[in-house]
Amino acid sequence: MSRSTKILASPTLILQEGDEPYGGSDAERISSDGKIGRSKTNEAFVRVGTQYVTAYAVKQDINGNNFCEPKFGNAGLTFGARVDKIDDNGFVTFSLSPEISAAVGTQQIDRCGIIYQINDRLLDTGKVRVRDGQTLILTGVISDEDRSVVTKWPILGDLPLVGQFFRRSSGDRRKSELVIMVTPRIVKDDQGGDYGYGYQPSTQDARGFVYSGV
Repeated sequence: MSRSTKILASPTLILQEGDEPYGGSDAERISSDGKIGRSKTNEAFVRVGTQYVTAYAVKQDINGNNFCEPKFGNAGLTFGARVDKIDDNGFVTFSLSPEISAAVGTQQIDRCGIIYQINDRLLDTGKVRVRDGQTLILTGVISDEDRSVVTKWPILGDLPLVGQFFRRSSGDRRKSELVIMVTPRIVKDDQGGDYGYGYQPSTQDARGFVYSGV
């Protein structure tokens, strides 16, 4: 059995403790309401993936004509984080809500179009307390999928008894596990902090962009 590992995303989220209200919006995008950030100062959110039409809502325009309004769902990675407390002894208390999803099939909706079926796996941690610089590993979100494919000759493959000689079956089993690794790091503003200082871009194009003005 072959084994492979794929990194879906490696985001860096900068948060502060405290749940004071902020001017952002959790429900809408910046392009919809113009509100920047989340509704709480200690929350952050990142989404990486492809938007698919997952449903249609039938509505009417001002002339009484029906039309289909698409609703979208994400196929990829959605990750939310909230910092509740940063202790003086170097511990960070936070909560995580990761979700991984993928498009697994399509369905034709009458008079509207095709929608995609999204299979998702999600996890809510509750409050977790981790020391600064240590890595929290979340595992156990496993997907197990069995597939069976039958190929056959037209008509001959459907005949009783002899039909087995004109068709072929093949099976495929896929098992994947989502592993989430989170490392909190406390940025000490009284010492200037580490982030932003001595940053080394990982690709040649990024280095050319960052150092183009040097």
